[in-house]
Amino acid sequence: MAASIQYIPSKSGLNSLDLSDHFVVRLYGSQICTALDFYQQIKSALSFPDYFGDNLDALYDCLMDLEWIPNQNVSIVLYEGDQIFEEDMDAEFLSDILILMDDVSESWAIHDNEDIPIKNFNFYIVESNNLLNLLKGHEIEFDFISEQC
Repeated sequence: MAASIQYIPSKSGLNSLDLSDHFVVRLYGSQICTALDFYQQIKSALSFPDYFGDNLDALYDCLMDLEWIPNQNVSIVLYEGDQIFEEDMDAEFLSDILILMDDVSESWAIHDNEDIPIKNFNFYIVESNNLLNLLKGHEIEFDFISEQC
């Protein structure tokens, strides 16, 4: 089974992906100065229910539901990852997010809840040495997607 977190070393590497049938969420690190900014961006982009609680447990719960999204393929693309909390990078929070995204992807891969349609969940990181180092440091499995000629 392929890793569910994909690292793309340059924006041009996105050209090799066919996301035409995906529900794609684009997050921009330059707009994430706090954990609350992250939660609000993802809540808005994925149309989370009003009861979403701006914490990791609530994020996991909502990402494991997604029944309101008609597409089977759901992809989150994180741009500008090195600019998240640029002045005061919170490596622990970012590590927790990466671990959570990996857990969500793995959980969807073995999903067996007949009440909720299955999703193929992917998390793409574009051009971020800080996040790449966190992936490696926490030994989170990921695929490296390079530009194809």
